[in-house]
Parts: sequence; structure tokens; C-alpha cells
Amino acid sequence: MKSNNHLPDKINSANILIKRLNFNKELFLFNELMKLYKKNNKHLHLWHLNKIELNFNNIEAYIKYLKSSKLLCYVLINNKKVIGCIEVGKLSKCYESLKYRYLTFWLDEDNKRKYIMFKALSSLLDIFKTLNIDYIKVMVDDKNIASINLLKKLGFYILTKYSAMDIESLIPEETTIEFRNDISVLSEEKMREFKIRKGLIKK
Repeated sequence: MKSNNHLPDKINSANILIKRLNFNKELFLFNELMKLYKKNNKHLHLWHLNKIELNFNNIEAYIKYLKSSKLLCYVLINNKKVIGCIEVGKLSKCYESLKYRYLTFWLDEDNKRKYIMFKALSSLLDIFKTLNIDYIKVMVDDKNIASINLLKKLGFYILTKYSAMDIESLIPEETTIEFRNDISVLSEEKMREFKIRKGLIKK
């Protein structure tokens, strides 16, 4: 496996350009992304995982969030228009010393059901396979059926579910699903042991 972890600045996926934004040099594209974000805000509550702090009012707030969360921002561009976003987390290690990155993504409502995000994420996963990384993690609201189906088509599997409880009624208010996609062939044995412990597969 290659030892580098450099992610490219640009990825071409069919007729979609996936471009990594520079915080200091890409303010025009950040502005276009924010316009699209506000246009799609109503349906993005699922992408927000219903967290109030992820409702951004301006570019400065969004860039501050990306920096503090150590996220890379890739915009999807089609016909010179920004149509979506993929955020990539920093390279991290889990308690089993496996290397992973966190992903989150959203697409303009008018561009859904065109396999655009499927192609974009497929291209990104192909890049990850050339890097020193073991798996990709994605957290999804359990009501976000479109994203759940998309991740399954891309080879992700459900690792676990987290439920937030209403303190007074003790009734689950919402559930977040953790999906995982195993990238590294070298870590298959470790991942199998992990899945056995989690009860995902039998010994």
C-alpha cells in the first residue's frame, strides 16, 4: 500500500468536476455553495443530523466550522454551476489503530436522482483505495432514506445505530446510523475480528 495520504485538488467524474476549495482563494465558489446551501436548507435538516450548530448563516460561519472540524470541502460542479458538496474529514485512527476518514455529502434538490452523487463518491472511493487508509465512515440520519440507499449501493454497511432520547419521556427522538466502507485489503483480518466483536458476522 502506498504511504502517502495526499488528496487531489480536482477529480473528474463523468461530466462532474469535484474541486477542493481553498479557504483563502476560493471565496467565489464558497459564495456559490452558500447560495445553494440556503436554497436547499429546508431538506438539509437530515444532512445537519438536526444539529442547530450546523445551520450556517454566512460563508464565514461555514469556513470557521470547516477549519475547527478539520474538514476538507469539495464542491461538485456541472456546467460551471455548483450543485453539491462533499466534506472529507482529517485522517484519524480508531482505538484499533485503523486509519479512517469521515465523509459527509449533500446535493442540490434539482439534481437528485441523476446518479451524480453516486458517481462522485465512487470516484472519491477509488482515490481512497490508492492511499494509506483502512476505512471510510459516514453518519446518516435514519430518516435519510436516499442517502442510506446510496451508501448501500456503494458498498457501505451499517456498523451501529445511535439514538437520542427525550429526557422526560425516555422515548427515542432520532436515530443516527454509522456506515462503514472497508478500503484496505491489508486490514481485512482486523476488520473481520472487529465485525465479530460487534456481532455483525458470525465467527
